[in-house]
Amino acid sequence: MRIWLRGAMVLTVVLMLAGCPTEPPSGTGGPGTGTGTATGTGGATGVASGTAVEALPALPPAPPIPTVPLGNEAPPAPDKNPMTAEKVELGHNLWFDTRLSGDGTMSCATCHPAEGWLADGKAISVGVGGKPAKRHTPSMLNKAHDPLLYWDGRADKGLEGQALAPIKGFLAADVAKVVAALQAVPGYRALFKAAYGDETVTDERIAFAIASYERTLLSGNSPWDRWQKNGDTGAVSEDAKKGWELFRGKAACGSCHAGFGLTDGKFHNTGIGMDKVGTPAYDGGRADITKSPDGTRVAADEGAFKTPSLRDVARTSPYFHDGSVETLTDAVRLMAGGGKANPNLDKELKDHKLTDAEVKQLVAFLASLNSDVKLPAAPDLPK
Repeated sequence: MRIWLRGAMVLTVVLMLAGCPTEPPSGTGGPGTGTGTATGTGGATGVASGTAVEALPALPPAPPIPTVPLGNEAPPAPDKNPMTAEKVELGHNLWFDTRLSGDGTMSCATCHPAEGWLADGKAISVGVGGKPAKRHTPSMLNKAHDPLLYWDGRADKGLEGQALAPIKGFLAADVAKVVAALQAVPGYRALFKAAYGDETVTDERIAFAIASYERTLLSGNSPWDRWQKNGDTGAVSEDAKKGWELFRGKAACGSCHAGFGLTDGKFHNTGIGMDKVGTPAYDGGRADITKSPDGTRVAADEGAFKTPSLRDVARTSPYFHDGSVETLTDAVRLMAGGGKANPNLDKELKDHKLTDAEVKQLVAFLASLNSDVKLPAAPDLPK
């Protein structure tokens, strides 16, 4: 079952697939025409040649696109990829299918499982062949609201532009082989026909379906939402209410954690990992993306990473881009204490001298952001 999404309108971003460590494809083009080749995402062949065509199985009606949960906002879909229930259902199947990986062992859901609230709980995930990711895998909840994906913001073409990157990289798949494999499955041909009008599988259609599904991965209806939106004062504890006041006041968290997702979508140096400057282990973050062709780096971007959303943050440890902080209490202490000193530390970070009781109240507020929604379960995959 998938979580809520309003009518046929939908979630924008990545999914930084923020946690998948590969560069996004360079373009997306249109959704495919049934001619056998997709344009703009690598041109993988859309039809497996020389294979016998089996009759397509009958499909039940696609489940309706869920409504948006309380407190969330409907993310818009681009004109080139309008939301349909059939496309979302196709993306739901692709999300859970290990046939999208090079060795058939991993899927998108491997690193973004429902039981982890679409994060895997590891400091650093391990991909196909034992290859570790460069950074911690964040939750995919609400990524359609992010204009820039990944911790360093390198994916700037939306969910459609990012969707194939982890398949090619972390899942180590040859996308042309994935296309051919799916084309050979009658159940998938039926799903592609329902979604696009004909049964041709293309790399672009795969990307568009996954992006459509990701726009339904929304959080909300948390105790805090019920308090703020419905006036239910009993939905949250007194500690959580005091934590909300601290968040907006003394602790000054709202300077970076604003809006529905409690993120400004910008890049900040908190000092995490700056002790590795000058070593091969150093991660320059945003500065690696914004550097000029001659290698000149932007000082303000050095060691800076995107502000994570605080939605469901109490469920998605460990924290920060390297997964180096294990508990939410420790993460709150670090940030409210001004981060880790370094020459590029963000100017907004200061030691707010919170007491232990105030730290506890902030953690209680953050826990009140836990969603009351049903995350999608694995479907019976096409045969």
